[in-house]
Order: sequence, then C-alpha cells, then structure tokens
Amino acid sequence: EFFLKIKNFTFFLIYVPDLDWKVIVDTSKYETTYGIVKARYKIILAISIAAFSIFLLCLAYTYSLYINIRQLFKGIKAISLGNYSRKIRLIKNLFTPYETVYLADKFNEMAEKISNSYVELQNYNSKLEKMDEYKSNLIDTVSHELRTPLTSIRGYTSRLLRHDVQLDDETRKKSLKVIKQQAERLSRMVEDLLVIPDIESSLLRIVPQEIILKDVIETSILSTSKKDSKIFNFSLDENFPTVYTDPDRLEQVLINLLENAGKYATDKTNISINVTKNDDFALVSIFNECEQIEDEKLATLFDKFTRVEGDLTRTTRGTGLGLFIVKGLVEAMGGEIKLNTENGFEVSFTVPLVCENNLSELDNSVQDKNIN
Repeated sequence: EFFLKIKNFTFFLIYVPDLDWKVIVDTSKYETTYGIVKARYKIILAISIAAFSIFLLCLAYTYSLYINIRQLFKGIKAISLGNYSRKIRLIKNLFTPYETVYLADKFNEMAEKISNSYVELQNYNSKLEKMDEYKSNLIDTVSHELRTPLTSIRGYTSRLLRHDVQLDDETRKKSLKVIKQQAERLSRMVEDLLVIPDIESSLLRIVPQEIILKDVIETSILSTSKKDSKIFNFSLDENFPTVYTDPDRLEQVLINLLENAGKYATDKTNISINVTKNDDFALVSIFNECEQIEDEKLATLFDKFTRVEGDLTRTTRGTGLGLFIVKGLVEAMGGEIKLNTENGFEVSFTVPLVCENNLSELDNSVQDKNIN
C-alpha cells in the first residue's frame, strides 16, 4: 500500500487484486460541492436554452403554418367569389408540412382546370350568342331572299293567268323568262343551304368528269349577268386544257363568286375573270374593285355567317355563307382557294387539269367518300 497526497487534488489508493492492490478515488468536500453547484447551473442554463429554442421553433412553425393556412383560406374564398385564376402561394421552408404543400398543389391544379373550363364556357357562350344572332340574321336574310323570287314568280304567274287582259307573245315570253330566272335563283339558294351539312360532315358527293372550263365560266357569267348590271371581262384560248371536276359544283362556285363580285364591287367598275395554267391545275382568278379589307377580317371571310362590316354591306343583303360554301366545294374538288386584297378584292382557286396524276388522285378521293 502507498499513499500520495497533493494539495487540492484527490487522494487515491491503487489496489491490484493479485497483489492485494486496489484503487480508491476520493474527492474532497469542496470539490464535490463546487462540482455539483457548477453542474447544476450548467444544467439549468442548458435546459433554459433548450426550452427557449424549442419555444422559438414552435413559434416559427406555428407562424409558418398559420400563414400557409391563411393562404389556403384566401384561395378557397377567391374561388367561391368567382376568381378562378387565384393561385395559392405558400411560404415553403423547413417547417412547411408535406401535406400542406400537397394540398396547395392539388388546389392550384383544380383552380387552373376550373379557370380553363370557365374560359371555355365563356367562349362557348360568346359563340352561342353569336350563333343566335347569326341565326336571327340568317332567318331574316333567307326569308327576304326567298320571298323576293317567290313574289316575282307569283306576280308574273298571276299575270299570265288573268283572263281579263290579253297578253301578246312578247309579253308572255318576257314573263315566262322572269319566272324561269327567279326559279333558278331560288333553286341556287336552296342548293347552297342544302350543301352546308354535307360540307361540314365531309360527305359532299363529287362526280368529276372531263369538261371545258371556258364553257362553264361563260354559262356562269350569263346566269349572273341576267340580274347584275356589271360588265364581266373574260377571255380564254380555245386550246386551253380541259379540267377534271364536277361541272355542277364548279358552276355553283363560279356563280357564288361572280354574284359576290357584282354585289360588292364599287360602282362603274368591271369584273375580271382570268384563267392561267399552274402545273397540273387551272388557276381561276376573279377580281373586282371594292373597299379595303383589313387582314384580320380577311382571314375570317371563309367562316360561316361572316360578313365584313362596311358601307356597302349595309346596303346589300347576304347570308354570309357564300365563301364558306365556295371553300368547301373547291377543296372537295381537289383544289385550293385564296383571297388577296392588295389593289381590290381577288378570289383565286385551282381546278385539276386532265392528267394521269389528277385523274387517279381524284378517282381515289371520290371512291373513299362514296365508301364513307
């Protein structure tokens, strides 16, 4: 056994079992008291700091949660008041729960879908309002357009059936000619109205055949000039290649375009019809002088019930279906149609010429339509 004493330090005894030794650690009362008191203050300080830190963390978490919940409530209130474009903008940080972020994302997706649906609904409502207006205008216009030839037919028929008046042959022929013209006009109007569903459903029946383009254009000019005082300038070489298309549909296209040109052309101006060869197609251009049309309005002229507002359109009647029908007929016959308003108003469309490629393509197209 041995002892070692150092001032203000521990007395200790080392004891080893085999050698009958052992180690004894002994702390003085002062050291023990000092150590316990000092440790107590450290523990209390550590607990206080930990508690304060936890309080701050809870406060920050609660505040963050409160702000985000308020954002959710604001978004829900905005949706309930009709503000469908309102989005939830969370303050994302370490304290933001995953569930809150997930809820906000799903809410924003829902709000976006509702907003898109609302915009589509507004567009549909706007279209329905326009369609309702177009329907009223169409009924008014068509009833007027139908009433005019019917009135002429009834009037001249009654004139011919009168027994108290003796009519000479010239007057009788003139009356029958007017009745025939008005009946043809009525037939064309009915044909235009009946062809619209077929164009929209892509079920328009085309029966192409080899025809002389000059004969069809001259017939169309003759039919149009009977009721229009405009002068039509047209000339075409007799040796111009024949075209392969439906003659009735082509005549319907030409009469529609020529009537439009005569209706909307400025006074004391002529209407020009030019035909040129463009690869495997014949390019037919109809030009008339008229008021300048803006480009954005020009792009809508092929839509149904579309009429350009102007001084001339206010004094002329129309259904707004002419160019829509023409475009559908031209495309069904395998051609293209374009508008140009640089120095007036020009409508140009193509008609397939008689050649091996066009014959096979159009025959296949007709067969596909007939099968459908």
